[in-house]
Amino acid sequence: MGERMISLPPYLGTLEWYARLADRRLRGEDGFPEAERKQYSRTGIRGHGEPMTLSVPIAGGASAVKRLAPDKLEVSMHGRWTHQHLGAIEAVYGRTPFFIHLFPRLSAIIETPPLSLPDLTLSLHNLIWQWMRMEDIVSAATAREIRSSQAVARRGRELAAVLDFRLSVIDAAFRIGPEAVLALPFADT
Repeated sequence: MGERMISLPPYLGTLEWYARLADRRLRGEDGFPEAERKQYSRTGIRGHGEPMTLSVPIAGGASAVKRLAPDKLEVSMHGRWTHQHLGAIEAVYGRTPFFIHLFPRLSAIIETPPLSLPDLTLSLHNLIWQWMRMEDIVSAATAREIRSSQAVARRGRELAAVLDFRLSVIDAAFRIGPEAVLALPFADT
């Protein structure tokens, strides 16, 4: 039985979720893999010792999250969550090699987010997908090359060993850059 599909990606999804998405695309399947319900409005980034959770406030609060389908949720602009998310991301990743290349585009979306959670998560997903050139990894020829080329496969395994697939994909993007996609086929190794 196949995985249930829904119409939106999670908020700055985990690297594990992107590995499942790449696997689906390699099999020629459309749609997004299902994520844990809380991941549609939350993500984890590298913290000091423990991962730090970034949560998007949802209009209607926890009861709306429990009652509505993820693709029906609306972002609440109550509070300073956009400032807090961007500040946390900058504090954690500001000195990483790819921060200056990705952060301006990421912050442009988060600073003035769409009010629809699906629009926000899809905008962020499209940015990450394009910036990391993930389309390259989901071509069957490229996936075969990665697995069959000893040097490329070795690098993919090395990257998979140092990445935490439970954290947001932005962890890999800021620390390793587009090369992190080489680790996706080795998410389970």
